Amino acid sequence: MQYYKMIIADDEWTIRNGLVGSVDWESLGYQVVADVMDGQDVIDHLQKNQVDVIFTDVQMCQVSGLEVARWAREHRPDVKVVIISGYKEFEYVKEAMDLKVCDYVLKPINPAELEDTFRKIKKELDARRSSLEKDMGALFSYQEDPACIAVLEQEPGLLESVMSGSPEKVKTDYDSWKQVMGRVEEQYIPLLVLHIMETLFRRLDKDGVYLESGYEKKPVLREIRNLKGQELIRRTGEILENITLSIERKKSTASQDVVTRAKEYIEQHLAEDFGVETLAAHLYLNRTYFSKEFKNHTGVSVMDYIIQRRMERAAELIKEGQLPTEKIAGLVGYGDVKYFQRSFKKYTGHTVREYRNLLR
Repeated sequence: MQYYKMIIADDEWTIRNGLVGSVDWESLGYQVVADVMDGQDVIDHLQKNQVDVIFTDVQMCQVSGLEVARWAREHRPDVKVVIISGYKEFEYVKEAMDLKVCDYVLKPINPAELEDTFRKIKKELDARRSSLEKDMGALFSYQEDPACIAVLEQEPGLLESVMSGSPEKVKTDYDSWKQVMGRVEEQYIPLLVLHIMETLFRRLDKDGVYLESGYEKKPVLREIRNLKGQELIRRTGEILENITLSIERKKSTASQDVVTRAKEYIEQHLAEDFGVETLAAHLYLNRTYFSKEFKNHTGVSVMDYIIQRRMERAAELIKEGQLPTEKIAGLVGYGDVKYFQRSFKKYTGHTVREYRNLLR
């Protein structure tokens, strides 16, 4: 039996452990491949692994179930998301529905209702898998056809041009691809177009590229499935061109936008204890990539910038009045007053008391 892969997320160990161990997931058609305590762990897992279903609590310590649903909608729209929520959190459920979350389970969890929910989801997954296998099976059964082989050989070059964000190169490669497609029997054209678009969206997902509204996976595939023949080939060219332009625009603004959004987050959360991991997670970026982009544009590391802003804010608070050192430390994200005092002296060259005296 082929199982659908599922990840369970809940920050309460007893609930998470109960969900993993007390439900016969295999009899329902699922395999629990990971159980984690926070939404960031879910996102990290999704970036490296194939998952069919996310079963997540709505509220968790750092990244909530709703944030997971939002990330999945943008980056992995094929993944089903089920939210666990209490009656007091029903506003979250309403927001989850707006995010097109697949379903929700209310606390206290009723085992029979939970099983009914996941049986329903399995039917939807089975239908999707059957449709995809039919399309892909038909495609691969025609791989001995010389025209189909020629089209598939053209595909990697065209996709690389799209991913590079080069409209001129895409136009050249598309014209070549279209010429080869002209020799394919009309009944095979939808299968070949579906193949290139599915492959493209997998690449976009892997690279974490979020497209502008209207060019996400679902609306694009829905549109091309309703077209045939030369009209389908023409429209595919327009879609590939628009996706390429979107990637080109994003590449030119993405790095600076990341820095701007990071700085905004830092300013809004100076009183909180957070680090680079939390900041990168908020931006839905890999920590290494984010750190590199930030330093490239600012000339300082993320952590150095955070410390700089904390110390600058602390200095402002000292100038503004007579707040005690403990209060100032808390307002700039330091729970340990002694650690704050050491950091302040290292940054300014003066202790807090010396700094106050200098101002007088």
